Amino acid sequence: MAALPLADAWAADGDASVPKTGEVVRVATRVLPPFVMDERGKLNGFSIELWERIAERIGVTTEYVVRPNVTELLSTVRDGKADLAISAISITAQREAQFDFSHPMYDSGLAILVQVGAQHQSFMDIVIQWSTQLLPAMGLGFILVMIPAHLIWFIERRGESDLPVHRSYYPGIVLAAYWVATLMGGQADPMPTRRASRVVAVIGIYVGLVFVAYFTAYATSMLTVQQLKSGISSPSDLIGKTVASVEGSTAAKYLATLRVDTLVFPTVAEAIASTESGKTSAVVYDSPVLRYFASHDGRGRMKLAGPTFREEKYGIAFKQNSTLRKRVNEELLRLREDGTYGDMQVRWFGTEDNS
Repeated sequence: MAALPLADAWAADGDASVPKTGEVVRVATRVLPPFVMDERGKLNGFSIELWERIAERIGVTTEYVVRPNVTELLSTVRDGKADLAISAISITAQREAQFDFSHPMYDSGLAILVQVGAQHQSFMDIVIQWSTQLLPAMGLGFILVMIPAHLIWFIERRGESDLPVHRSYYPGIVLAAYWVATLMGGQADPMPTRRASRVVAVIGIYVGLVFVAYFTAYATSMLTVQQLKSGISSPSDLIGKTVASVEGSTAAKYLATLRVDTLVFPTVAEAIASTESGKTSAVVYDSPVLRYFASHDGRGRMKLAGPTFREEKYGIAFKQNSTLRKRVNEELLRLREDGTYGDMQVRWFGTEDNS
């Protein structure tokens, strides 16, 4: 008796989950450049090319089922409406409990996307941001003006005076405070004739010089630090800001652990649009997706802030106990061994360091 082809032999053994040559495999996916792109109704991208090379080797025909987000993508497989899902799907413990995953098909991680120029703050932004330090300093300056102002008013209000001091408390104290403030700045004129007022004036000059030097150095150091350091360069910088991410993604779950104020959107395009419009300060999502956007559609407008963090691995998701996974894993390994995967890596991402 002639031997049956391998796939047909498996099917003959009663394993209906293994596709026969020419059988249609339903593949759920979602548009997410550069992994999956819709080019005039035809799907393309790294994940699509990878799957089609695998499908060619195992001898099956593909029927794509496009879903808008990762939640619906995985639900399609879980509900039996697709045989597998491929796009940019992170392998997590929670997902592994519900699905079977292939060997990792891409090493990824999370990244932060911000507007170009959004990191530079104006002086007023810095004043507001550092108000907890600046307000006490300004309060101290107010006290240093008002104490000698009261002394000058009390001394000079009696009788004739060369200083612009009124006998009554108001507007006398206002005029005295103005004179003391200009004295500290080195612009006061005229100088008092009474000895007590001169003593107050001399002390006021030295106190004013010290305070002005301190305040100037403090404000300058803050401005310099803010110019040298980006507003957002790591996950810790996201705390206190409103950040965009994608609903159901590992990035959104990670932000929740940091207790970052997060707005989630159905798609990464909507998340990016919220940051471009100023509604959110940054987007946190999969690094290769954000890097591709920053170097293509968002070039000159958006950029990555800081390095990739929280490494993740992408895989192909199958319904549990699908023996199709074994054949896919074999071909994934062969694609790496014969150099095909490396060529694809260079073509789509420009590097061959993804192992």
